[in-house]
Amino acid sequence: MRRSYTFINVPQGLEELSRKDWRGRVEHDPVRFPRRYKSRADREVAALIASSLAYGRADVASRAIETVMDCLDGSPAKTIRSAGHGEIKDRLGGVKYRFSGSDDIALFLSAVGEVLRRHGSLERTFLAGFDAGEMDIRAALARFTTLLRSYAALLSRKRGLSHGFRHLVPDAGNGSPLKRLLLFLRWVVRPDDGIDLGLWSGVPPSSLVIPLDTHVFRIGGYLGLHDRRSPVWAAAREITDSLRRVDPADPLRFDFPLCHLGMSGACPVRRDPAKCAACPLRPACKACRGERKRSRISPESRGRLG
Repeated sequence: MRRSYTFINVPQGLEELSRKDWRGRVEHDPVRFPRRYKSRADREVAALIASSLAYGRADVASRAIETVMDCLDGSPAKTIRSAGHGEIKDRLGGVKYRFSGSDDIALFLSAVGEVLRRHGSLERTFLAGFDAGEMDIRAALARFTTLLRSYAALLSRKRGLSHGFRHLVPDAGNGSPLKRLLLFLRWVVRPDDGIDLGLWSGVPPSSLVIPLDTHVFRIGGYLGLHDRRSPVWAAAREITDSLRRVDPADPLRFDFPLCHLGMSGACPVRRDPAKCAACPLRPACKACRGERKRSRISPESRGRLG
């Protein structure tokens, strides 16, 4: 039975938006890559790889993810667990994507493989640093990324980790919104609803923070879910806290609908009266009421979302 909550000042239309069947949009989302695998281990590893490369133009990112997955012989978990760093570099054959060169991607995969060899699974590794009593999941993410970076440093023959690697495994201790890491957590933590994967049982969905992409940041502003000018960690927390008022146990069940409302063009950057009239969020939308300018995110702010 669907939970129902009634609160003051909750944006109208959110429940109606979430009741729509969004599974048809999965093929336009990077979550489709881990969903292709049957085994739990492969889905978990594919989710981390796909989410880590899920930035920039969606079509270009998808091609990069597809190419990397093709190099892993149908079982990403088995391949990176058993292959040495040199073999992984050979398998990639020069694959690169935007800020990360082939060596960066190979080092990332090798570090994940080292985690699997030493700890058994990504879930076990994350849970070792997760404290359900902590107010902020960022601390657990920081422990997780620190471990990945430490293994990468052991495997790398270069002094220090490159910018390209550090972009794949960002520093969870600064003010960035950590969009891709939070996307990974959403996929593996939330129940399998035909979109998310429901792989982990040790992290409650209530502890998640929304992965802040351009669409969620923009539409969240229209709805008054946040009042930030830049897509920083505080904005992600504000949006999550607002959604938690609607569903305390699972605030991120609204993430995919909000993201794909923008991604599909149903909520365009430039106001379209016909599309606005058909949108269930219209009664709560400040842009439709002329209270908030519709504007593009600045290039500087867009960089924070990667």
